[in-house]
Amino acid sequence: MRKITTYILCITLLLIAYNLAYAESYKDIDDFKLLEDKEYYNYLIKDIGAARHSIAIIMYLFKPTGYKKGLPDHILDTIESKHKQGVNVIVLLNIDDRYKNNEKAVSVNDSNTSVAKDLEKRGIKVYFDSPKRITHAKVIIIDKRIVYIGSHNFTQSALKYNHEISVRIVSADLAEMLLRYMEVIEHEI
Repeated sequence: MRKITTYILCITLLLIAYNLAYAESYKDIDDFKLLEDKEYYNYLIKDIGAARHSIAIIMYLFKPTGYKKGLPDHILDTIESKHKQGVNVIVLLNIDDRYKNNEKAVSVNDSNTSVAKDLEKRGIKVYFDSPKRITHAKVIIIDKRIVYIGSHNFTQSALKYNHEISVRIVSADLAEMLLRYMEVIEHEI
Protein backbone atom coordinates (compact mmCIF):
# COMPACT_ATOMS: atom_id res chain seq x y z
CA MET A 1 0.00 0.00 0.00
CA ARG A 2 2.86 2.40 0.86
CA LYS A 3 4.46 1.84 -2.57
CA ILE A 4 1.17 2.60 -4.29
CA THR A 5 0.73 5.80 -2.26
CA THR A 6 4.29 6.89 -3.03
CA TYR A 7 3.77 6.07 -6.72
CA ILE A 8 0.52 8.07 -6.85
CA LEU A 9 2.16 11.02 -5.10
CA CYS A 10 5.11 10.87 -7.49
CA ILE A 11 2.84 10.83 -10.54
CA THR A 12 0.77 13.69 -9.10
CA LEU A 13 3.88 15.81 -8.47
CA LEU A 14 5.19 15.05 -11.96
CA LEU A 15 1.86 16.09 -13.48
CA ILE A 16 1.90 19.29 -11.43
CA ALA A 17 5.48 19.94 -12.52
CA TYR A 18 4.59 19.29 -16.16
CA ASN A 19 1.66 21.69 -15.94
CA LEU A 20 3.82 24.27 -14.20
CA ALA A 21 6.49 23.99 -16.84
CA TYR A 22 4.06 24.52 -19.70
CA ALA A 23 1.37 26.73 -18.17
CA GLU A 24 1.25 30.28 -19.52
CA SER A 25 1.57 31.85 -16.05
CA TYR A 26 4.69 29.86 -15.17
CA LYS A 27 6.98 30.71 -18.05
CA ASP A 28 9.54 32.07 -15.60
CA ILE A 29 10.58 28.63 -14.30
CA ASP A 30 14.35 28.73 -14.31
CA ASP A 31 14.96 25.33 -12.75
CA PHE A 32 13.04 22.25 -11.67
CA LYS A 33 14.33 19.29 -9.66
CA LEU A 34 12.49 16.23 -8.37
CA LEU A 35 13.87 15.37 -4.91
CA GLU A 36 13.49 11.87 -3.57
CA ASP A 37 13.85 10.88 0.07
CA LYS A 38 17.07 12.25 1.70
CA GLU A 39 18.01 14.22 -1.40
CA TYR A 40 15.45 16.87 -0.35
CA TYR A 41 17.29 17.70 2.87
CA ASN A 42 20.63 18.15 1.09
CA TYR A 43 19.22 20.66 -1.40
CA LEU A 44 17.06 22.44 1.18
CA ILE A 45 19.78 22.98 3.78
CA LYS A 46 22.10 24.36 1.09
CA ASP A 47 19.44 26.80 -0.15
CA ILE A 48 18.48 27.89 3.37
CA GLY A 49 22.17 28.47 4.12
CA ALA A 50 22.49 30.61 0.99
CA ALA A 51 19.32 32.66 1.68
CA ARG A 52 19.96 36.40 1.47
CA HIS A 53 16.58 38.05 2.07
CA SER A 54 13.76 35.79 3.18
CA ILE A 55 12.67 32.31 4.21
CA ALA A 56 8.97 31.49 4.46
CA ILE A 57 7.92 28.07 5.73
CA ILE A 58 4.49 26.44 5.77
CA MET A 59 4.78 23.12 7.59
CA TYR A 60 2.28 20.56 8.81
CA LEU A 61 4.75 19.09 11.32
CA PHE A 62 8.07 20.52 12.57
CA LYS A 63 9.54 18.17 15.15
CA PRO A 64 13.17 18.60 16.20
CA THR A 65 14.78 15.59 17.88
CA GLY A 66 16.60 17.46 20.63
CA TYR A 67 19.95 16.18 19.32
CA LYS A 68 22.55 18.26 17.51
CA LYS A 69 22.77 15.68 14.71
CA GLY A 70 19.01 15.66 14.12
CA LEU A 71 18.14 16.90 10.65
CA PRO A 72 15.14 19.01 11.78
CA ASP A 73 17.39 20.44 14.52
CA HIS A 74 19.94 21.43 11.89
CA ILE A 75 17.18 23.17 9.90
CA LEU A 76 16.10 24.98 13.08
CA ASP A 77 19.67 26.10 13.84
CA THR A 78 20.28 27.15 10.23
CA ILE A 79 17.15 29.29 10.00
CA GLU A 80 18.08 30.88 13.34
CA SER A 81 21.55 31.64 11.96
CA LYS A 82 20.05 33.21 8.83
CA HIS A 83 17.65 35.24 10.99
CA LYS A 84 20.62 36.57 13.00
CA GLN A 85 22.23 37.58 9.68
CA GLY A 86 19.18 39.72 8.86
CA VAL A 87 17.20 37.27 6.72
CA ASN A 88 13.45 37.67 7.31
CA VAL A 89 12.17 34.28 8.52
CA ILE A 90 8.46 33.47 8.89
CA VAL A 91 7.08 30.07 9.90
CA LEU A 92 3.44 28.98 9.62
CA LEU A 93 2.53 25.78 11.45
CA ASN A 94 -0.54 23.60 11.73
CA ILE A 95 -2.57 23.58 14.93
CA ASP A 96 -5.76 21.57 15.25
CA ASP A 97 -8.34 21.76 18.02
CA ARG A 98 -10.99 19.64 16.32
CA TYR A 99 -9.65 16.25 17.41
CA LYS A 100 -8.54 16.76 21.00
CA ASN A 101 -8.93 13.05 21.75
CA ASN A 102 -6.98 11.97 18.67
CA GLU A 103 -3.40 11.01 19.64
CA LYS A 104 -1.96 12.03 16.27
CA ALA A 105 -3.57 15.49 16.38
CA VAL A 106 -2.41 15.99 19.97
CA SER A 107 1.13 14.89 19.02
CA VAL A 108 1.26 17.28 16.03
CA ASN A 109 -0.08 20.12 18.20
CA ASP A 110 2.43 19.39 20.97
CA SER A 111 5.38 19.26 18.56
CA ASN A 112 4.37 22.39 16.68
CA THR A 113 3.60 24.35 19.86
CA SER A 114 6.96 23.35 21.33
CA VAL A 115 8.96 24.31 18.23
CA ALA A 116 6.98 27.56 17.92
CA LYS A 117 8.07 28.55 21.44
CA ASP A 118 11.66 27.67 20.54
CA LEU A 119 11.51 29.68 17.30
CA GLU A 120 9.97 32.68 19.06
CA LYS A 121 12.72 32.57 21.72
CA ARG A 122 15.16 32.76 18.82
CA GLY A 123 13.35 35.86 17.50
CA ILE A 124 11.61 34.17 14.57
CA LYS A 125 8.02 35.05 13.66
CA VAL A 126 5.65 32.10 14.02
CA TYR A 127 2.01 31.88 13.02
CA PHE A 128 -0.52 29.10 13.44
CA ASP A 129 -3.24 28.32 10.96
CA SER A 130 -6.89 28.35 11.99
CA PRO A 131 -7.46 25.55 14.53
CA LYS A 132 -10.66 24.76 12.64
CA ARG A 133 -8.81 23.70 9.50
CA ILE A 134 -5.77 21.47 8.96
CA THR A 135 -2.87 22.91 7.00
CA HIS A 136 -1.21 19.82 5.57
CA ALA A 137 1.02 21.78 3.19
CA LYS A 138 4.79 21.49 3.22
CA VAL A 139 6.13 24.56 1.42
CA ILE A 140 9.36 26.53 1.74
CA ILE A 141 9.96 29.76 -0.19
CA ILE A 142 13.49 31.17 -0.19
CA ASP A 143 14.33 34.69 -1.39
CA LYS A 144 10.93 34.94 -3.11
CA ARG A 145 12.28 32.72 -5.86
CA ILE A 146 13.16 29.17 -4.76
CA VAL A 147 10.21 26.96 -3.87
CA TYR A 148 10.12 23.55 -2.23
CA ILE A 149 6.79 21.76 -2.23
CA GLY A 150 5.96 18.13 -1.58
CA SER A 151 5.51 15.50 1.10
CA HIS A 152 8.47 16.16 3.43
CA ASN A 153 7.61 17.30 6.97
CA PHE A 154 10.43 18.62 9.15
CA THR A 155 10.82 15.38 11.11
CA GLN A 156 13.76 13.02 11.40
CA SER A 157 11.66 10.26 9.84
CA ALA A 158 10.62 12.30 6.80
CA LEU A 159 14.08 13.79 6.23
CA LYS A 160 16.13 10.63 6.76
CA TYR A 161 14.14 7.39 6.71
CA ASN A 162 10.79 7.65 4.91
CA HIS A 163 10.06 7.45 1.23
CA GLU A 164 9.10 11.05 0.50
CA ILE A 165 9.04 13.10 -2.66
CA SER A 166 9.15 16.84 -3.22
CA VAL A 167 10.12 19.28 -5.93
CA ARG A 168 12.45 22.27 -5.99
CA ILE A 169 11.32 24.93 -8.43
CA VAL A 170 13.01 28.22 -9.15
CA SER A 171 10.19 30.59 -10.11
CA ALA A 172 9.49 34.10 -8.85
CA ASP A 173 5.86 33.86 -10.07
CA LEU A 174 5.20 30.62 -8.21
CA ALA A 175 6.94 31.96 -5.09
CA GLU A 176 4.73 35.07 -5.18
CA MET A 177 1.56 32.95 -5.51
CA LEU A 178 2.58 30.75 -2.59
CA LEU A 179 3.43 33.76 -0.41
CA ARG A 180 -0.06 35.13 -1.09
CA TYR A 181 -1.47 31.71 -0.17
CA MET A 182 0.52 31.82 3.08
CA GLU A 183 -0.93 35.25 3.89
CA VAL A 184 -4.46 33.92 3.37
CA ILE A 185 -3.80 31.07 5.82
CA GLU A 186 -2.21 33.46 8.36
CA HIS A 187 -5.32 35.64 8.38
CA GLU A 188 -7.92 32.88 8.23
CA ILE A 189 -10.16 32.67 11.25
